[in-house]
Amino acid sequence: MLEEFADVLHVPQGDYLDIPDIGVLDIARGYGLEVHRAETLGDLTEYLRKGPDATGPRLVEILQR
Repeated sequence: MLEEFADVLHVPQGDYLDIPDIGVLDIARGYGLEVHRAETLGDLTEYLRKGPDATGPRLVEILQR
């Protein structure tokens, strides 16, 4: 996962980019974004309805089944 971001940000490749179990939400949270994992359609709908009250960027991960 970090290797993809490293390419975009022009960071040299190295073993330090191999962090097991890190995901997109972890990386986004590290950049200060509010993150949410929507597990159901109702959960996603509820989260999106709160959008107008958001004070900054947000990222939602939608699980597919």
